Amino acid sequence: MKPTTLLTLWIVAFSIKAIGASWDASFHFKYLRETTQYSHIVNTIGLVLACLLWLYMARRADYKLTKPLRVSGLGFIVFFIGIPLDEAWHRIFGIDLTTWSLTHAILYIGTALMIAGTILLTEAYFAEGIISRRMRRVSLMFLLVFVLEAFWFPMLQQEQGVISLYLFNHGTPMASQEILVQLNNPKSQIYGGIPDWLYGVYASFTCMVVFRIIRYFKIAMFSCTLIAFIYVAFRALANAIYHSIPYPESTVPYFLLLAAIVADLIYVLLNNKKMPRLTWGLITVSIVCCVYSVCLLNPTFPIHPPMPVLSLFAALFSTLIGYGVASLLLYLQQTSFISSPLQALNEKLN
Repeated sequence: MKPTTLLTLWIVAFSIKAIGASWDASFHFKYLRETTQYSHIVNTIGLVLACLLWLYMARRADYKLTKPLRVSGLGFIVFFIGIPLDEAWHRIFGIDLTTWSLTHAILYIGTALMIAGTILLTEAYFAEGIISRRMRRVSLMFLLVFVLEAFWFPMLQQEQGVISLYLFNHGTPMASQEILVQLNNPKSQIYGGIPDWLYGVYASFTCMVVFRIIRYFKIAMFSCTLIAFIYVAFRALANAIYHSIPYPESTVPYFLLLAAIVADLIYVLLNNKKMPRLTWGLITVSIVCCVYSVCLLNPTFPIHPPMPVLSLFAALFSTLIGYGVASLLLYLQQTSFISSPLQALNEKLN
């Protein structure tokens, strides 16, 4: 199999998983959970394709013992541990609308590790001259969108929930009767018991982690804007489809695009002047300001989940933590393990 074909199929696998995950989040706000529901099947198709690609790589001598294979393999192990745990969680606790559960976090981490392994594979291919610069940029562009999606996914709880609660309070709920009869504390149950302040704090954290990682790979001058635009467009398209079915819709984080544009502008204007601390300090403040700027808007129909303004101070702290987390992840990416297919092959021959 050609390297370009292999990378393309990895992107297809993650795309199928992302579509299934988005559908699954909407499904849970309308129907009770079923193990064999269609959204789970779509997600499983993406997972099976990814498994087959990993097994293909594992059987080839030039991929064995490489860091891409190890990292993505660890992702599969974590994900497969999470599946029975999540099934048991649902059977024990019954109705569960929250995306913030521990078992869901295990699934997110597993998926993120799979994507990380594929990013390392892309970089290894490019370092050895196996793929072109253009192929590297296109592959990393899609893979970084999936990284953003994996980090952002828990917030669908609030983004789906705020519209579902609004419709419930106005007597036009989209949830099935099976769910409605179990709601005795609608706001708490629809939001999964998650406090309002967490949305803005975690959104700021996610922006910093993902933007820091995106800027590291230098795929375009306005790379954060590009990645954010693709993700926001995906969410808007999904909403249009759900509206036509009809299925529960979510608010779309348009502020993410604003945060990305401002972060890119600051980085482009200041980074060449060798002032990284000032650059990322200003990006930290700009992210929080952009995330909380939507609080200035108060339309009749909700366009964002609740965000107490005072929580922006906690958001500043979480953004700084996000910078540290991203730096740690990038440090691990640069460790001295075998990192390219060619190196692995040479070691086996020697």
